Order: sequence, then structure tokens, then C-alpha cells
Amino acid sequence: RPPPGDGYLPYEVSDDWPPSRDNGSNDTTKSPDINAKVEATVKDNVLASSMVGNGIITFDNKGLSEIPLEPLKDANSSIRNQLRTLKVNGNKLRSIPDEWTSWLPRLTTLEVSKNQLNNLPQDISQWHLSTFLLNNNKLTSTVVSSVNLCCTLTHLDLSANKLDSIPALGKLPNLHTLNLSNNMISSVSSKDGRRWEQGVPTLANLDLSN
Repeated sequence: RPPPGDGYLPYEVSDDWPPSRDNGSNDTTKSPDINAKVEATVKDNVLASSMVGNGIITFDNKGLSEIPLEPLKDANSSIRNQLRTLKVNGNKLRSIPDEWTSWLPRLTTLEVSKNQLNNLPQDISQWHLSTFLLNNNKLTSTVVSSVNLCCTLTHLDLSANKLDSIPALGKLPNLHTLNLSNNMISSVSSKDGRRWEQGVPTLANLDLSN
């Protein structure tokens, strides 16, 4: 090792200098287990960094086709137990993953506007949502009518989708605001002729404008 002096800076050299060579056995590639742990840590950090307030996570306008929520599958996750509002507006989601309903048990507000949604989970009713924003997607009346919405909803926004009739919403006894504007709805009757308004007795604001 070079001695300290002109042109050199003093430094520490470990006792195993120079590094040993074992004929190519010195493989620095991480094992699958280590790679998995690194990936999980990265996802945890991404999720934590997306928290913008108490119980609020936002991934707005990221251009994502998938949202990295895998750490929330852990029932002991502190973020999972705190999360009340999830904002994923302005991305490229085609569907809301079914597993979100179990990963986000305490969610009350879900904003998924300005995506490419053409499908919805069948078990949305497992949530206790009060606000559900689905505007500016590709949802049809048939898709919306086929799911069980949360009976706790007070605000539902389905504007700027591909609705050609008022969907059968089921019983939403707490719904106060329903936005169906900028669709292709030409009649206030549902496609199957059922009186959809009977399921929304507290509805005060209905927007059908174009």
C-alpha cells in the first residue's frame, strides 16, 4: 500500500486486501430472497412517501397502470390501518383490483377519476365508502348495474363515462349527490324499466346535464 505523503491521502485498508479471487465464485448477484426483500422495501418506501396527510395517500397524475399497494396486504401494516382516503386520479388504470377491497378495509373516500376504467370489482359493498369518484372513465350502464355499491355512499360521481341509461344502483339509502352528466343518457328511466329512484330516498342533487 502507498505510504501517506505528497500526492497521497491516508486511508484505511482492510486486512483482506487485496480481495481474494475464487475463480469466478465471487458472484455479487443478490439471491432471490434478498431481491424480494429489497423490492418490498422499495414498495413500502414508495407507499409511505405518497402519504400527504393523516390517512390520505395520493398517486394522482402519475401515468400508472398499476398502483403499488402490495404492502397493504399485511393486516398489521400501520399504513393500512390509518388509510381513509386514496386518490389515484389521472392514471391508466383499466380496473380496480379485487384485492383492494380487503387491503383497504377502512377506506371511506376513493377517487379514481380520469383513468381508463371499464370494469369494477363485484364486492365494492365490502367497503364503507362515503365518496366514490369515477368520472372520466369508460364505464357502461351494464357494468355499473352489475356491481353491489356501498350502502354508505353519500356522493357518487359517474360523469363523463359511457352510460346510455341510468344504471340500477340498488339500495343506497344515504346517497345525497349523484353526478351522471356528460354521458349518453336520454331518459330518466333505467334500461330495465325499474324505478331506480326508489333505492335513493335521500338523493338531493342529481346532475344529468350534457
